[in-house]
Amino acid sequence: MLTALKIYYLEQLNGKIFALLTIVFFASKK
Repeated sequence: MLTALKIYYLEQLNGKIFALLTIVFFASKK
């Protein structure tokens, strides 16, 4: 149960980091 929660948390964190990098990437291209 705890490991599933950790995996879920890491997936959420990776999603946020990926979204942030995407925004920064597109912002820097303009």
